[in-house]
Amino acid sequence: MRRRTFSRMALLLTFCAPLAWASSPEDAGADDVARQTLAPPTWRTLTAGYDTSMGLAGDGSVWVWGCSVNMEFGLGDAHTCPAAPVRVPGLKNIVSVAVSDFHGLALGLDGRVWVSGQASWLLGLGAPANQPTFVPIPGLTQVRAIIASDNHSLALRADGTVWGWGTNDYGQLGPLATYVLTPTQIPGLSEVTSIAAGNNHSLAVRKDGTVWAWGNNSWGALGDGTQDSRATPAPVPGLTDIVAVHAADHDASLAVSRQGTVWAWGFNNGGVLGLGEQVYMQTTPAPVPGLTRVRALATNESSALAMRWDGSVWGWGTTRSHPAPLPPRVAPGVQHTPVEVPALRGAVDLAQGHGHGLMRRLDGSVWGWGDDNWGAVGLGRAFKSSPVRLPNLQGVTTSVFAGYTTFALKQDGTVWAWGVNSLGQLGRDAGRSSPQPTPVPGLTDVTSLAFTTRPYAARADGSVWTWGATLPKPNGQPGEPPHAVQGLSDIRAVSGTGSFTLALGQDGRVWAWGSNTQGQLGDGTTTARATPALVPGLSGIEAISAHNDYALALGGDGRVWAWGNNGRGLLGDGTTTRRLTPLLVPGLTDVTHLHAGGSLALARRADGSLWGWGVRSIVDPQLPPGPYLLTSPTPITGMTNVVRMAVGEAHALALRADGRLWAWGSNFMGQLGRSTYDTDVHAPAPVPGLSGVVSFSAGAGSSQAVLSDGSVHAWGNNHSSLLGDGVSNQLLFPERVLSLFPRP
Repeated sequence: MRRRTFSRMALLLTFCAPLAWASSPEDAGADDVARQTLAPPTWRTLTAGYDTSMGLAGDGSVWVWGCSVNMEFGLGDAHTCPAAPVRVPGLKNIVSVAVSDFHGLALGLDGRVWVSGQASWLLGLGAPANQPTFVPIPGLTQVRAIIASDNHSLALRADGTVWGWGTNDYGQLGPLATYVLTPTQIPGLSEVTSIAAGNNHSLAVRKDGTVWAWGNNSWGALGDGTQDSRATPAPVPGLTDIVAVHAADHDASLAVSRQGTVWAWGFNNGGVLGLGEQVYMQTTPAPVPGLTRVRALATNESSALAMRWDGSVWGWGTTRSHPAPLPPRVAPGVQHTPVEVPALRGAVDLAQGHGHGLMRRLDGSVWGWGDDNWGAVGLGRAFKSSPVRLPNLQGVTTSVFAGYTTFALKQDGTVWAWGVNSLGQLGRDAGRSSPQPTPVPGLTDVTSLAFTTRPYAARADGSVWTWGATLPKPNGQPGEPPHAVQGLSDIRAVSGTGSFTLALGQDGRVWAWGSNTQGQLGDGTTTARATPALVPGLSGIEAISAHNDYALALGGDGRVWAWGNNGRGLLGDGTTTRRLTPLLVPGLTDVTHLHAGGSLALARRADGSLWGWGVRSIVDPQLPPGPYLLTSPTPITGMTNVVRMAVGEAHALALRADGRLWAWGSNFMGQLGRSTYDTDVHAPAPVPGLSGVVSFSAGAGSSQAVLSDGSVHAWGNNHSSLLGDGVSNQLLFPERVLSLFPRP
């Protein structure tokens, strides 16, 4: 049976499972403290849905755990239940997240809004189709806040206007159509600073401190003293100097004033208004008694939590799920007025779903409690009766093949390596190869990896680091330890194989250095360069991919640029002519992901289709006989609903929305995972025995996949234990890599 739905309000936080209550505000004393200036924590905010949890990390990445049944995680699966946090691919520089039972929203630093989900009316994409991964909502820019409910979504733009989409049965989107499939401005609102949405009503705070409300008013949620619903926003009488609003799912509204007073009105479901047992419905705002100096507030359908400036947390409403044994003075059931929750003192961020809760403390640690049957707490699918600290995020986010060496980037920002060490690329004395993964010493906070003539790593602070040597060293001689590459800063990604390297800046510009025999540095020459320099003519770039002697770059407008060697038609311009400067790939638009390989290049478009070019038989073995090369992008037969892809030298991998990893191309080393190897070229087919794939990579004759539990599985060429299984036998089907994680 489908989970019972209710909205998840996401501008600040959403809360649900109530907690253990203790004493009243008067018992706490008046030891309010001033704000403290602290270093940014690992976690920026937490958000919880029904059985879902989302964390926004300080580097702008988004992590999810729990149980998603409607693609709201954006992991490509309709139903996925990671029990520990996994990183959402494709999202970076995110500043806010929101989640409902049917969709997820993410707000980027650039003001764009990204969406994934299964309910087409909630996605804002116009076309009635599911979206298994996060994609930008067209035309919605300069957004500063987002809200997601089960029935509609709101976005606050920098100009103070409010835009909405979804269902509009009660006028919660204003005087618009019953279904609003693309973001549309809600008339009658300007100079708005804060927004909130319940399932069927909406709230906004204007610059002058007034609160405006519209939508369903059957239970007085609009606060105008009536029960008459309306689609036109109007001010809530008697409220001034308000800084934030919150809309509970079942027609309740709350507001926080600049002075820290909390006001409540609407339906008192489960005591959510905090106005006392005698109140069933409140059609005008009333102050919540005994509650002062509140700095943040969040609600759900039947409970509320308030964080005060003295570090205490107070709660009221339904107490059926609680993080610690209730004290004798508070009976389980309903707490009608605010009392302190001692177990949450010191929280700087709170989020709760229907039966679980999350807390972030000043030290950046995350704690969880409640019902973990679906992994929403993140502590192993068992009920947690009191807050328990979540262990450090573990697992691998991506891996990189480099000849006979493999690198893995873990979620904690460390880099692990195994295989051949002739260049000191394992981070220790040259020649001492390792059959099993070991950490590269002195390297932390890494966000992106590449290996060309030596390893390169982009770090969270925007620097790029390298180590090892460019030429093989005698056994026992050390390579260079990890150190920063001079001349590079504010870098968010690196890419490259062979003998040149690309770096993508936060400003959308691209840097290049290394060999230039085919013009792969894009500077109009064939002169090599040992130090990074800007690639002329490129700006607004969102992603890069380099392979051997050519490069691809994805612009923010969804178009692809290419330059370098074109002997195999890998620039996609319809020719085999070498290009010394970047040119646009003709006819290729709406691209969201790209990957450069040895025999083919791939691009994923916003509709989930996969396009390729290069060697015809590798790009799409299902095509009828024709020219050896496909020099222009061509859709790959049957590859729809693609989430991500990776390309090796002569084979490709693609993750589809059904959660399966597909492989095709050459299988001469068993890299397709089909329990055999041969010299034939194979059409796309699922890799047997894999589920819950989060990320993956393809090497010259090897493949790897990272699963939702953080484990790494590999198959194909295993020379020098390239696959990290401790032996050197070829693997014809996916096998778990040793040492990164113990076997369960």
